[in-house]
Amino acid sequence: MREFWSVKPRGTDLKKLDARPDWYAQAKSSPYFTNVEPQEAGSADATSSPAESASPTATPAPTYKSPDSSFELILRVDPNDEDDQIDGPGHGKHFVLRDLKTGTETEFAKIPGFYGAFELLHDNQDENRRFLFDGPLRLAFFDLHLNSTDGDTVFALDLTGPRLVRLSPNWATPILLPSQPAFLTFTENRYIPIPASKKTANCSYIERWDEKLNHIRYAREKSAALCYGMSMYRPGLTPNVITSRRSSE
Repeated sequence: MREFWSVKPRGTDLKKLDARPDWYAQAKSSPYFTNVEPQEAGSADATSSPAESASPTATPAPTYKSPDSSFELILRVDPNDEDDQIDGPGHGKHFVLRDLKTGTETEFAKIPGFYGAFELLHDNQDENRRFLFDGPLRLAFFDLHLNSTDGDTVFALDLTGPRLVRLSPNWATPILLPSQPAFLTFTENRYIPIPASKKTANCSYIERWDEKLNHIRYAREKSAALCYGMSMYRPGLTPNVITSRRSSE
């Protein structure tokens, strides 16, 4: 049985609904950040070594400049560093965050919270959008493969810290909230114990992150929560409904 629940953005007033509210949008998912390329799904091998397709010494490191031209990301890899040859913990330690106003360069390995970084995520509707700049938000998102059990995870790079914040033990899809200093994540959490059972479940739920990267989880702690989709109603803002479907991951 599918149920509908509502909750205030800051996690209060949880209640079960008898039916979908009138503003619930039957539309495609709102923009979100992803590592899926716009061409054929699965055509790119995310586990292949950067050195397998082109030599890092022969190919310039990819660079990405922030929308306000205040920061630049330089995704350097070291062909002599074993961690840089695979998508896994430790990869990306030679990536560089450059402050274009001061000229300061910081390697990712020296940024608080670094565990690894592989791909720079992009907007699913605009592959050229690699940063989330809205109000005080100054963010970029990176994915990283953990292992065959835990799968992948996502880190938010706070450019102004700088710092790296892991958004989930497993995968988390960042969802845009235009005109608000916040974003949502459709968050995965694997192998959560089911209460009163010896079984586990792969769980999913929504979280809201503010400009300080504090977050509110729209699911009870230590519960085997399942979320198949959500819509957030935002009166007075454009768009006034943000929608996410389970298939957007």
